[in-house]
Amino acid sequence: MNQGLSLRLSRVSSLVGVRGCVADLGSDHAGLPIALVRKGQANAAIAVEVVEGPLAASRRRVKEAALETRIDCRLGDGFAPIRCGEIDTVTIAGMGGKTIYAILTDQNALPHIAQEGFRLVLQPMDSAGSLRYLAKRLGWTTRADVRVVDRGVSYACLAFDVLGDACRNQEDVRDALNKLPPFETLPAALRMTFALGEVPLKSGCRLAHEHLEQELAARDRILCALKRGDSEDALMRRAQVEAERDALCVLRERYFS
Repeated sequence: MNQGLSLRLSRVSSLVGVRGCVADLGSDHAGLPIALVRKGQANAAIAVEVVEGPLAASRRRVKEAALETRIDCRLGDGFAPIRCGEIDTVTIAGMGGKTIYAILTDQNALPHIAQEGFRLVLQPMDSAGSLRYLAKRLGWTTRADVRVVDRGVSYACLAFDVLGDACRNQEDVRDALNKLPPFETLPAALRMTFALGEVPLKSGCRLAHEHLEQELAARDRILCALKRGDSEDALMRRAQVEAERDALCVLRERYFS
């Protein structure tokens, strides 16, 4: 364990690097900000909670750690309580991928994700593919795309930097987001590649292979459940899942045969 963190959050911490000010959204008792400041990975941190109860718990933990002058606990949704230029890094861990996607595409995120050198460290509980897709389309540089196993569950951990061509003004980022096709509308082959991640696939690591096999097994279960359905919706869903399964088989042959 690392500074009292779970294996999952320890991996997130390792991807942060050494930064100036880190905002942890949905901080859950401020464990990650406390660890980052104690280890010298962050000069300062902001723990953001959307509910008063967890915010009070975060404030207690920060006070117990005697870090009130370096860690600020704030109430708010996503980036809303954070001022432009106040942070150079955000961590979002333990939320669903769709929730993280919504936070990153909200107007309050624009001043940050258009900022030169801004770093995002993300640990979604699911739907990591949509976050890889967003990063690709906005031109973020992938620093890391790894998996970690904690208490028998495998999680994706992602880190991106906003560099070079990705550094646009806020209006350009807003325009790019407005033109972004929904992830669900992408062809099955592309969706499954984003879902598994090009970096893990190309690494050929065991956890990436296991993830692929789990996704295949999930499609098999869905197809079995849809076997008797003959409604238009069921037939459309079956065709979608079959296309995803075919795409996964192609990826298995390409990277793990």
